Amino acid sequence: MPQLSRFFSSTLFRSSVLIGSFAIFSQILGAVRDRLLIHFVGLGHTLDLYNASFRIPDVVYAFFIAYVAATTVIPLFSKSIKNEDTKETNTIFSTLLIFFSLALIICSLIVALTVQWWIGLLFPTYDAQSLATLSLLIRIMMLQPILLGISNLISVLAQAHKRFLLYAIAPLFYNGGIIVATIFFYHSYGVQALVWGTVVGALFHLIVQSFIFRSIKTRFNFSFRWQIIKTHSRIAVWRSLASFIVQFKKLLMTVFASFFGAGVISAVTYATNLINIGINFLGMSHSIASFPDLTSHYESGEMTEFKKKVKQSILFLITTSLFASILLYLFASLIVSIIYGNTGTEPIVILFSILLIALPFLNLEQYLIRVFMAMRRVKLTFFLELFSLFIFVISFFVMWQMDMGYTSLAYSLLIATAFEIVLMLIIYSRLRLREATQQ
Repeated sequence: MPQLSRFFSSTLFRSSVLIGSFAIFSQILGAVRDRLLIHFVGLGHTLDLYNASFRIPDVVYAFFIAYVAATTVIPLFSKSIKNEDTKETNTIFSTLLIFFSLALIICSLIVALTVQWWIGLLFPTYDAQSLATLSLLIRIMMLQPILLGISNLISVLAQAHKRFLLYAIAPLFYNGGIIVATIFFYHSYGVQALVWGTVVGALFHLIVQSFIFRSIKTRFNFSFRWQIIKTHSRIAVWRSLASFIVQFKKLLMTVFASFFGAGVISAVTYATNLINIGINFLGMSHSIASFPDLTSHYESGEMTEFKKKVKQSILFLITTSLFASILLYLFASLIVSIIYGNTGTEPIVILFSILLIALPFLNLEQYLIRVFMAMRRVKLTFFLELFSLFIFVISFFVMWQMDMGYTSLAYSLLIATAFEIVLMLIIYSRLRLREATQQ
């Protein structure tokens, strides 16, 4: 296995380990956060309201954040950074920040001002008091996408300079804000304290990311060039739509979970959080670290090197994901009991066990999306996510009719992701052959 041997000694692997190590530490801290939430709040309706309050802000965040995501912005920065054209890099960064921030603030205000009129359509099983509480929590939570959105754009700039440390550290402070609010303020201020803790955590996330400006020359200078927005939007709008579909799927999971009674939304949330440890450590960290090189190889026409890197990465993710899935599946009950306790956590164990089967597919999804982005097949990523959403919805209603209960949520995600990966591999194979023919 000489290819894997070279891979493990590469800079890409070291960057992946750096990002992945902090990612798993952040996920462990997130697990501590969730354990404290279950301990102080309880796995019930109040915690469901808190977890549900994330979904609308996350949909808004996902749509806009994809506009300035690494997969779409790094190609914009790469040429000016490579040529050490600081003035051009400043202009690109300033233009994106001005446009992105204004659009995000306007959209967040619209949601905050109108949420009480339509939230009942999403959660028809909730009573008037629950809907009023959920509306208030969402209004406060709409500050989060603004703060995290700006923070993400700064982190993309750092990734373009191949500076990954602050990107990896920032989530620790985000989780820290929620933990502090849970321990010290929940008993006095209730569920609102948790939401404000989340917003404060997002603020610290932004502050930490901003330290990157101490080590790079790029600065915000109020310059704005509309042509950059026009050019970038041709690519970014499709990635934004794809990201919107991903978060919309999560919103639907939350809405569907509310049909099965109190505590199910939280069970789905925490089972998903556990599986995200594996995704962030393997699929996400590796995809983030590899994207700049994939983009560089493709833009330079180095297709042989591009295909070799993709093959190595797919082999690496399949091997490690399968090993992790089997190992974690054997100890699923123990893991959940250690992290979340034994009281009322059986639904988390069941959902987590099902999602572990999907872990290899979920990791490959993270990577292959970035492969298509590096190949500038941005529109394709939208249709792939739309296809996955369609399979998810169809699968859920079929299994719901079969009286499979809340497990239908996890099985639907497994089926949808598996179908999506098969389609991705088929499409990549065809695109690769086409590129080879053109060389």
